[in-house]
Amino acid sequence: TRQQLAEAQAQVSGALPRAARAEEMSAALDVLSGELKSAAAERTAATLRADQAVRTAEAMAAERDAMIARNEEIFAQLEEAVEASVKPLDEMFQNVGVDGDKLLETVRQGYEGTGGPLTPMGYSSRGNAAISESEARANEVVVSLGKINNYRIAVSKLPLAMPVYVLVFVLLMVIGQAWASLVTWLVRQLRKIAPPRVAAVAGLLVVALVTVFILNGVVAKYSMKALNSTFASANDEVRPNTAPPTSGLRSGGPGSLVTWESLGREGRVIVSNGPDIAKLSEFNQQPAMEPIRAFVGLGSGDNLRANAQLAADELVRAGGLKRKVIAIGSTTGSGWLNKATIDSLEYMYNGDVATVAMQYSYLPSWISFIVDKERARQAGASLFEAVDAKVRELPEAERPKLLVFGESLGSFGAEAAFGTVPTVTARTDGALLSGPTFSNTLWNDATAGRDKGSPQWLPIYNNGRQVRFIADEKDLDRPDAPWDYSRMVYLQHASDPIAWWSPQLILREPDWLKEQRGRDVISATHWIPFVTFLQVSADMAVSVNVPDGHGHNYQSAIPYAWARILQPPGWTDEKTQQLEPRLHRDG
Repeated sequence: TRQQLAEAQAQVSGALPRAARAEEMSAALDVLSGELKSAAAERTAATLRADQAVRTAEAMAAERDAMIARNEEIFAQLEEAVEASVKPLDEMFQNVGVDGDKLLETVRQGYEGTGGPLTPMGYSSRGNAAISESEARANEVVVSLGKINNYRIAVSKLPLAMPVYVLVFVLLMVIGQAWASLVTWLVRQLRKIAPPRVAAVAGLLVVALVTVFILNGVVAKYSMKALNSTFASANDEVRPNTAPPTSGLRSGGPGSLVTWESLGREGRVIVSNGPDIAKLSEFNQQPAMEPIRAFVGLGSGDNLRANAQLAADELVRAGGLKRKVIAIGSTTGSGWLNKATIDSLEYMYNGDVATVAMQYSYLPSWISFIVDKERARQAGASLFEAVDAKVRELPEAERPKLLVFGESLGSFGAEAAFGTVPTVTARTDGALLSGPTFSNTLWNDATAGRDKGSPQWLPIYNNGRQVRFIADEKDLDRPDAPWDYSRMVYLQHASDPIAWWSPQLILREPDWLKEQRGRDVISATHWIPFVTFLQVSADMAVSVNVPDGHGHNYQSAIPYAWARILQPPGWTDEKTQQLEPRLHRDG
């Protein structure tokens, strides 16, 4: 019907707009979705750029802080150096009654040097406060350097050196008159047996030869020979507690490359003593090995290098390369070693240890220290290199632990093969140096470079990462910081005159008397020019005649040091305490 047709047309006409609207809606949603995705991508990119900017800013801030820290360190060193230079000059002029300020003002007014005097720099007070402070400090350094420069000019103008010139002149006059008197006296004596002209020429020649003889050091050379001859007889002494070894694991015994007689007095003591298998087994409650002790006396080879090679060969002959530990001992002048250092190792490893050492002089340690340190250096370096070469021939997995040790002048010799503390820990598995001397290069370097706030008598170096300085076993935990696998220990007492004696004591106050005193140094001790030097020099003569733990007497702390350096398997603090009463420095 017409009515039904009209209704159908109306339905069709109403459906078409709805479909179109749906299509339009879908298109709009697609556009909106694309925009949202684009906005999200831009937001993500912006976030990444912001994060990168934050990281860049943080890196720049860290770099700035590092630069400020470096500047602070540089300025601190400069200020310290300048202060150390200016203060003695101020005191010098004050001591001679000269007003330093007036003197410097006079120098400034009359300065005619190239470029003019050093003057304060101009700087702006604007900008970053830290930079402004740095500029101000730099200005102070420049002012102080200018002061030093003006002092230099003043010294060249003032007659301060005149007394020295006069003294030198008088000394030369006395020497010249003595030389002339000697010629005159000798000519008079020769005239009794020769014509005057012959006597004059002969007398002049004799005195000239004597002069050259002295200047060339021949007298000193033959004096050393005379000293060595004198003490050589003491080296031949055989002590009651020594006897030729019956074991091939000791030098001077069956199959040894050296004779019993050639070992010298101290060498014979070393190979004749120490814990035997019974003592080691009883202490460790398990079967032990007999320790190896290789020693070469001074007269065994043609020179020190030959003796070092012979000692290494003797070590190999006795089977030392098959032991868990090889300990290279650097002796004092006559061949002495602290027996507690060797015995501790042998107890800790139940005898699985080989010790090797050599003698390099007949002189007592204190004489060698004064006149023959070069031989100690050569001996220490030669022995380590000879033994190290033998060890490096083995496959790396089969190599024993390699240790170095020494006391007093022996510590000086033990350092000789190494240029730095890291070199010691890189080339060895541990080092124990007791009672170092003022000539010990590595010890001096580490002490001078000690961490800020640590005292000279017991420094901390590089936060204790490789080397620790101790006066007793409690100091092994100082500082409370990680300690590398290969470890080094300096054992030193604040009251040891051998460690703190130095020619600089004559005119320079040491840090150990400027800082808080060491544990066993009385607070009343003060530095006095010349006097302190003489006091410490006198103390050296009796430095070992004191209780253990003081002066130059080292014993009880040694096993604790070795235990922390090596950390032997199964070893405990209780065993260290039990071991301590069994140890002795001599014999």
